[in-house]
Formats: sequence, C-alpha cells, structure tokens
Amino acid sequence: MNLNSLIDDDENGWDLLCSDFNSFILEYYNQFYDDDMLVEEMKLNFNFLEKINSTWSSNFTNYKNRIHVYYTKLYLLSSIYKNRNINNIEILGCYENFFKNKYLIEVLLRDKAKKSIIDFKKDYNMMKIQ
Repeated sequence: MNLNSLIDDDENGWDLLCSDFNSFILEYYNQFYDDDMLVEEMKLNFNFLEKINSTWSSNFTNYKNRIHVYYTKLYLLSSIYKNRNINNIEILGCYENFFKNKYLIEVLLRDKAKKSIIDFKKDYNMMKIQ
C-alpha cells in the first residue's frame, strides 16, 4: 500500500493526517527541531517541492508519492512554525513562491487535499500579519 492509495481511498482518506501516528511525528519534530533547524528543514522541503519537475522519478506513482511525502512533512513543520510564532522573512518568501506554483497547487488540489492547502494558506496569511 502506498500513500496515494491511502489518500485516494474514500474510507481512509486524509485520516492519515489526523492519526495517532501523525501526532507522534508532530511531537517528534517539535522536540527534534530547534527554531533554526526547523526553518532550514522547511526551506529544504519548499525547495524540493519547487524543483519537483526537474527531479527524476522511476514512474508517475513514485513522483506523486514524493510530492505528497514532502508536502505532508512541510505541512507538519509549518504547524510547529506557526505554534512557535516564528517570523522568518525567508520562509514567508518560500510560502509566496509555493502559492505561485500553479502546477504544484493543481497536483495537490484534489477534493481531499483542498482543506489542507486552505489551512496552509491561512497559516501563512496569519504569519504575514505578525
């Protein structure tokens, strides 16, 4: 079973993001990353997603899985970023570039993923205000 089959499955769907495993990963990231490491890891994930089309994948399933893995990690890291009230100009620029990437947004903007993108953008907009 791969990430796409979990996401595309109507019964499981995005419950993956709300599971106990997700809570464990979130807590692990929260304890592992100090503020500087968190910012660097977020920049790496933004950079990977920005350059996803120039990265070789063995097949389309692998390609989509990589997008979802990096996006999910970025989503989790951004919730920690928000909760810590970090304000980093480079990260705000990364958010700007992310939302300008129409291809990437279309890949992620399926019905099941729309809420996470909307939440991600709300978090970004709240960070800009601070």
